[in-house]
Amino acid sequence: MRPTDQKEISLMKSLQKHVFISRLCISSSLISREFTEALLYASKEQSTLTYLEFYNCKVKKDDKAEIQSLYDNGSLPHLAFYEEPRWDVLLKETNGSLNRGKRSSIFTDNGSSNFAQLVTLV
Repeated sequence: MRPTDQKEISLMKSLQKHVFISRLCISSSLISREFTEALLYASKEQSTLTYLEFYNCKVKKDDKAEIQSLYDNGSLPHLAFYEEPRWDVLLKETNGSLNRGKRSSIFTDNGSSNFAQLVTLV
């Protein structure tokens, strides 16, 4: 996602006008101030956004601190910032589970790059 591209604009509108987005994972994106404000609104004002993860994203220091404050005060129950791409994090978690005696698998939907599910069997 890039600032002011159509994906960002559509997602900002959805965060501000609708209550159906509760979990959001954002990968390899430049996070604009306007998008940060939409995230803050969805979490703080609407109390709909409860799970937020950033993977390999560029977030301004002040914006990151403001998002972190939502987590600190309990408005955003789950928040994570990762410097690595999402797949790298998932693979590390999967390998860690395998090393602890758990069995994990990553499934994709018939070759679609838009869907993946991580299943861990304990």
